[in-house]
This record gives sequence, C-alpha cells and structure tokens, in this order.
Amino acid sequence: MNELAKDDQIRAVANDLSTRINDMAGPRLDMMPTLGFASSIPDRLLRSIRLFVDHERSRSVGDTSTGNANVIYLSMLLERLESRRVADIVVDTVLAVEEPEAHIHPILQRQLFRYLLNSETALVVTTHSPHIAAVSKLDSLILLRQDISGATIAETTSRLPLTETEKEDLERYLDVTRAELLFCNAAILVEGVSEVYLMPAIAQALKFDLDAHGVIVANIAGTDFGPYRKLLGTEGLRIPHAIITDGDPTNRRQKTTFLL
Repeated sequence: MNELAKDDQIRAVANDLSTRINDMAGPRLDMMPTLGFASSIPDRLLRSIRLFVDHERSRSVGDTSTGNANVIYLSMLLERLESRRVADIVVDTVLAVEEPEAHIHPILQRQLFRYLLNSETALVVTTHSPHIAAVSKLDSLILLRQDISGATIAETTSRLPLTETEKEDLERYLDVTRAELLFCNAAILVEGVSEVYLMPAIAQALKFDLDAHGVIVANIAGTDFGPYRKLLGTEGLRIPHAIITDGDPTNRRQKTTFLL
C-alpha cells in the first residue's frame, strides 16, 4: 500500500483533494485525505474481500449473468450452512429454495437440483420447471392450485396406490415432456407421436386452443395407461384427463379401450 501511494499521479489527486477540502472547510477540520488500496486493520481488510468470477479478477459477481449469480449465491449459502453444522452452531437445517430454475439453462437446472437432492436432508423447492420435476422423487410432489371458489388446495403423490413396478416405471418415463402433466389444467393421454400432432390439429379445427386452456397432449408411448391414471386420478393429483386409444391389446387374451 505504501509503495503504491508514492505514485506521482495518486499523490497529485490526494493533494488536490486535500486543498479543496481545506478551501471548503478551513483549517479547523482536522483531516488529511490519503489514497490507499487496502486497510491495515485486519477486520476491515477481511470485510473488503470481493468475489470475482474469473482468474484475472476483472469481473465481479455483478458483471456475470443472473443465472450464474443465482448459482454463486446458492453455493455460498450452502457453504455457510455446512460451516455452521460442522461448528455445531446448528443441529440441522431445512433448505427452502424458490424457483431455482430462474435464468438457468435447462440442463443446469437438472444438474443443480440433483445436487440439492443428494446433499440436503430436508429440502423444499417451489418450481414451474418440468426439468426439475422430471428428476424429482415421485412420492415427494405436492401440487398447489385454486379450486372453483378461489381457495388454494394441495394434492400430493405421497399416497398413490402404485405397485413398486408402476412407481419405477413412472419415475423412469416421467421425462421433461411428460412432466408437463404436473403443471397442466387438463391432459389428453395418447399412445404415440402421431396423436400428439393429430389432437391439437383436431382441436384447432374445432376452434379450441389447447394451450390457452392449459391442456396438454402426453405421449405415453404404448397402452400402459394404468400408472398415469393413478397419478392423475382421485387418489393422486386430481387432474382432469382423457385417454384416447385404438384398443391395442394389453395382453394376448384381453383388449382395453378407454375413452373418458
């Protein structure tokens, strides 16, 4: 700090500032302005530490994107929580994160949420992201929505009447596209990709806008509608839905056709 303060231009600025203050306030003001680059007091020096986002220390957090800043903030919060746990300042914590997908790339959303799931024992997340919902535990979902009176109601997947095989199938196949089922007002479940293109066209011909009403067409890629019925039905999330199929056999002896 002393060596830098000897620079002629820095000394000139300090002298000009001192002269101006003396002219403004007179000699009674006991002040000698001096320019420096760090405090010699340890506490002040620690408080002056800044976080940069590059090796050259040329970009601060304020110079990076909002998504990157959110990740940095969350990582700093987790570091603080961990240090407090190690020091026995807190016994345990409940981490609540509101919409971690904000300004974050979809792939990073999944990566970030997987990390939180594996590192935090008690985690509450609010989200509108199918990317996060797609990697969530099936029995941990809570859906909040308004009923016809305007009150907020909650439906949960914790009591779904699923077999272990059905649960594994849903968790495996509830990908980003099908995870939109968790955010829609109503759903049309179909067998394949052809119907995904056909149903909106039929709706448009009938002058009904599916998107405007929050209706999605979900490709189940087969005829195993049973687990999805349980997920969306009265013992699950209570989402209105219809199933359209041409009656492909579910086994050699039986055909099943749903049209609800």
